[in-house]
Amino acid sequence: MLDVVAHEPLATDSPLWNLPNVLLTPHVATSIVEYLPQAIALFADDVRRFQRGEPVQHQFDRRRGY
Repeated sequence: MLDVVAHEPLATDSPLWNLPNVLLTPHVATSIVEYLPQAIALFADDVRRFQRGEPVQHQFDRRRGY
């Protein structure tokens, strides 16, 4: 399952669209019940690290775009 590709949106002529062993989904395709509480916990941990002057673990990388 892929919900992230190197260049978005995925080109209409990309071979990924036709691979039988690949399922393409949007970023919001998760149905995992635990996702939101885990995401909030990661965010809160990084806020605490930032407030203490410590490096955050999940920092946005401008070069990569995420």
